[in-house]
Amino acid sequence: MKEISQSEIDFSSPIKIFSLSWLRDGGSVILHCGNASGQEFKLEFYQHMMLLMDRYKLFPGRIHLNNELVKDYSDLEESIIQGLKVASFEFVYTKKEDQKMDQKILAEKLAYVRSASYSLNNQKVRDHMREKGMN
Repeated sequence: MKEISQSEIDFSSPIKIFSLSWLRDGGSVILHCGNASGQEFKLEFYQHMMLLMDRYKLFPGRIHLNNELVKDYSDLEESIIQGLKVASFEFVYTKKEDQKMDQKILAEKLAYVRSASYSLNNQKVRDHMREKGMN
């Protein structure tokens, strides 16, 4: 599976989140974003609860940028995380609770990427894919 460690997107330019949606697969979150430079992009945090499935659409537990896997522990991953920590939600909520929920979901995803489980789970998935000849 190809990983990217560079992008032409300027993540130092303030990130604006236009929408946040989640899938019913155990925790995947999709963010449609832009930045102050006018660049638009999609960030996906795929679920990390079902790591050892035989078929992967995308790499479980990892960040994907515009459908490409972001290399773990890369400068790109770090710049995405730092940008999202201070990102603004650019859509109107009808309920304040919904905005708090989205902020909590995003904070949980960012915390996971910083956790010890992230590294361990990445290795489990890589080993499983190698065993299945999927690498």
